[in-house]
Amino acid sequence: MTGKRVFAFIGHPGWESLCASLVSAYLDGVKGGGHEVRSLNLAAMNFDPNLEGGRYRTAAPLEVDLQTFLDNLQWCEHFVLGHPLWWGGFPARLKGVFDRALLPGAVYDSSGKRLLPRPLLKGRSTRVLITADTPGFFLRLAYGNAILKQTDRQVFRICGMKPNRFSVFSPVKTSTDEKRKSWLNTARELGCKDV
Repeated sequence: MTGKRVFAFIGHPGWESLCASLVSAYLDGVKGGGHEVRSLNLAAMNFDPNLEGGRYRTAAPLEVDLQTFLDNLQWCEHFVLGHPLWWGGFPARLKGVFDRALLPGAVYDSSGKRLLPRPLLKGRSTRVLITADTPGFFLRLAYGNAILKQTDRQVFRICGMKPNRFSVFSPVKTSTDEKRKSWLNTARELGCKDV
């Protein structure tokens, strides 16, 4: 059995986070299956998160770290992303990675007269590990799982990535050490099963 190519991205802008621990535990599960793994940490990246002028055609060339992110995304067969839920969405720097690196011609083709762009990253599955203070039931009932829908429909599926699986670990603020250990075990088990 040949292993898969797995790219793990820690999408928390801080160096130490529960997100980083969850991704690390997930990779512990993945590595047991003989897969090839690459990883990148948002906190270590040096780039301008702003899309200059708000237009892809006039955007600055990708900095080395953004090009590395894009290269790894194009290389992988399975993508795992860990990020916190801040103000109902992605942290600004993580959104900046998507704005700058997920470019037409690299992850989707918007040329021609198509109504929707043609995805260029087909054949890739994903797992998203989200930390939040918002309880899961409230995220579903009050907000309709908006962050899950945005990530699935407006980011991954536009690029062609599916199936997309999500795990929300919450509420973090009131979690105990025992609960966090349980979450890490869950992430490890997901790494074993997903790939």
